[in-house]
Amino acid sequence: MDKPQGKCLLQGFSLADKTVARVAYYGLFMVALYELFQRSLPAAIAYLLFGAIGLGFLVLRILCAHCPYPAHKADCLIAPPKLIQKLAPYKGPHITASQKAGLILSLALLFALPHIWIWQSLFPGILFSFLSLIILLGAPIRYCQRCLHTACPFNRAAKI
Repeated sequence: MDKPQGKCLLQGFSLADKTVARVAYYGLFMVALYELFQRSLPAAIAYLLFGAIGLGFLVLRILCAHCPYPAHKADCLIAPPKLIQKLAPYKGPHITASQKAGLILSLALLFALPHIWIWQSLFPGILFSFLSLIILLGAPIRYCQRCLHTACPFNRAAKI
């Protein structure tokens, strides 16, 4: 297949790209966590552990460890690349089907679980939804169509 017409593969991310992605990604988690702390301390601790284990472990060990940007481009959309290189050293481009399933499940839960409690207050619900839309719509449109991370389950770039 050829590259998408009129689009080149991303060689890195601008400061604006990183800022928007990081504010949206960490912001939605913090909004959900803050709102949950208002409702139930045990549930908030459970969600915090899910974030630390599910996202910290699964996303780092599965997605980030196979991403060429921190390893080969010294760049990362979500975190400082040197931190990613330390926490999740590059393991090559291949991700197994079970790893992809675990990654998709953990990310789906990140976005879905807060809907159980987030809409008990209107502003946090709107803010969480807005930040989620930035990621769920922005990433596939702006990045996934031109990404070098060919093993990522969200990659939509033409394989070259």
